[in-house]
Order: sequence, then C-alpha cells, then structure tokens
Amino acid sequence: MRAKSILIIAVVTALLLFGLLTGCGGNEATPPPNETGGGTPTTTTPAWELDLPANLDIEGYRGLYPRQVETFLDTSHGRPSEDYLVVYPFLTNVYEGSSFAKGWDSPRPHPEALGHAKATPRNTDATPPGCYSCKSAQYWTATGQLADDIKTKTFRELEAEITIGISCYDCHMNRPGRDTRDGGSGYVGASRPPFVEYFPKTLPGDAACGQCHSEHRIDPDDNTKVYMPDLIDPVQLYEFYTSIGYSDFTNPRTGTDHLKAQHPEFQTCAVGTHASRSVTCARCHMEQVTDEKGSYTVHYLTSPTKSSTIIKDVCLSCHLQMTEADVVAMVEGLQAHYRQRRVAVGERLAAFNDRFASAIEDGSLTDTQLAEIRALNREAQWYWDWMFTENSDGVHNPVQSRQCLDKAEALIDKGEGMLP
Repeated sequence: MRAKSILIIAVVTALLLFGLLTGCGGNEATPPPNETGGGTPTTTTPAWELDLPANLDIEGYRGLYPRQVETFLDTSHGRPSEDYLVVYPFLTNVYEGSSFAKGWDSPRPHPEALGHAKATPRNTDATPPGCYSCKSAQYWTATGQLADDIKTKTFRELEAEITIGISCYDCHMNRPGRDTRDGGSGYVGASRPPFVEYFPKTLPGDAACGQCHSEHRIDPDDNTKVYMPDLIDPVQLYEFYTSIGYSDFTNPRTGTDHLKAQHPEFQTCAVGTHASRSVTCARCHMEQVTDEKGSYTVHYLTSPTKSSTIIKDVCLSCHLQMTEADVVAMVEGLQAHYRQRRVAVGERLAAFNDRFASAIEDGSLTDTQLAEIRALNREAQWYWDWMFTENSDGVHNPVQSRQCLDKAEALIDKGEGMLP
C-alpha cells in the first residue's frame, strides 16, 4: 500500500510539472494537436483524485504537493507594494469619477489577492461583486444560497461568504497534473466557464493566467464576467464598446464617459512575438526546479529578469546571441522607457482635462464642440489606460505599447487644438 501511494504521488507530480511548463518557444512553435487551455474535463475519476479535498482550500493539497503549495504561499517574490495614487499623482485627475481615484495599489501576490480586494477603498457598499470573479473560485463554484446571493448582493454584502482566495482549483480544478489531452487525468488551464467557452484553444499556460489577467466587463444583470472572444486589439475593443454605448465612469468636470481597461495582459500578449512562438505566461513566469527530491514547478510568479533559471531555459533558447546580462538590460531598458513615456502621456491627459473643464465652466464651447472633444478625450484616455494598466510596463508587447501611446498623444493634440 505504501509503495502504491508513493508511485501515485510521483506520477501526479510529474504530470503537474510536464503540463504546466509545456510551450517553450523554439522547440514548440506549433502547439501539439488538441492542446487547449480549457478542455473538457475527463469523465473518469482518477484514483488519486479521491484523496483530494472536496473544498477549494489550498491547505488540503499540501500533503500531496508540499513544494507547490509552499512556493505558492511564498509572497516574498512579488514586486514591492506601491500606492499608485501617491507614485502617480495625476491618476486622481484622469480617473476622477471612478473608484480608481479612491485607491489603486500595485498588484499583490495571489495569496494576498482576496484580502487586498476586500481592503481596497475602490470597493464600496454599492460595488457589484464582480471583483470576486478572479479573487475566489467560490464565485464560480457556488451553489444554493451563495449562488443566489452572488446575483443579487454587493461586494461588501458578500464579504463574510467569500472566504477562500486563489488556490489550486483556479488553475487545476481539483485535478492537478497534465492537461486532459490524450486521455490524461490531470488539468491545467482556465476554470472560469466564460473564458473556457470563448477561448477554447488557448494554450494551458496562457489560459490559467489569461482567465483573470484580461480585458473584460461585468454584466450588470447577473454580475458575470463578459469577455469579447473575437476582439483582442484595443482599437477593435474601443470601437465595440462605443458601438454599444458602454462606459465605466463619467468624469464629473468634463462630462466625458470613460472606459477603464482591466489589466489586459492576455490580449496584449496574444498578438505579440512570444505568443506567436507558443511561449506561454507560465513558461516565462514560473521556474522549473530540480533538487534532491526531484523536479517540480515553482508556484510563485516572478519576473524573468529575477530568475537565472528562466532566462537560461526560456529566453536564451531563442535569443541565441545574448547573455543573461543582455536579456536583463534589454527588458529593464524597455520598461524604463515605457514607464517614463506613460507618465508623460498621463500628465498630458490630466492637463487636457483641466483645460477642457475650464472651457466648459466658461461656457465657451458649443454643444457640437463639447461632443467632439469628449469623444477625443475618451479615446485618448482609453489607449493610454490600456498601456498603463497592462502590468508588464510595455515588455509584453513593445510595438503595441508604442502604438497606444502614440495614438493617445495624437488624440490629445487634436483635442487641445479645439480648445480656446
């Protein structure tokens, strides 16, 4: 019996490692047949799954996956916590009228996400519960009274009921291990039903991350997350949102109905160079480690620039003429450039808002001019916000980052030229 248990654990751990880290560029430019990010779960129950807990609590997995759980809970590798409203004072101007003008911090590690969401001043007594859709699998797996409450209660009213944060289930659906292709019994990919439905062919290492790190909106009728499956490009998304008359908030001084981008890492990467080579999110941000106990996937997320292992195993497999130092210098150089530029454009947006608000207060604009300038204001802020909100500081898709900032500046120029 002991030998059987050891064999089961070894097989499962191997499956988890193999499944999560497939997709390296260079060796697998074309994904294997039938590999999907949200494939149909296997209809048979693996014997080892019977040992797993019925609930979503990560601690229930520690016995079988001690290193995965330990590294997942290690929050020391995240970026330092920053109050964006302090670091970037102009944000209170450009997001005036939005909850983001009340509080916005830098992203927190997965184990801290639910607690941080409950603590942020962005979520008030009137806020819909959609934020839970990425902070807890309880949002999607709820049954009975909780399922009914999610459709009718606010974020704050659900605080006592939503208690389990991001865990193994979010990416593995209680079946840690390999994706279900070829009859495998494990799973890695998306667990959020809308993402599985709309992006069924997404590689597992992208789907697991993309289900939350993506542009979306919340349906006000039932509080479900809505993705736009055929719309990846920010230009297409802007045109779509405008065509249906959608906006996220209104600036009280300018009257502009604005959109708010939602950390669109998935969309940004999907049309980038790395995606074209099947290099997935997990491949770039999760280390594969071998020690005296064997090989496993580290489950905290890290920047490739902070991991010699990832640079060696992933970056240098394609960037053949570069050294580790070259890769770090390239990435950090791009990030420094786009950080500086996004601040410059953001400050221009704030100045544009001030001039526009003054012109409105003076009564010096006709209704036609108001409508035209508001349209320019809305569109400029959308493209700037898309790049600012995407959490890679431009590295995930430098070409798109430059294009968005260029568009934003051109629209600001045009809008300013119409002001008295």
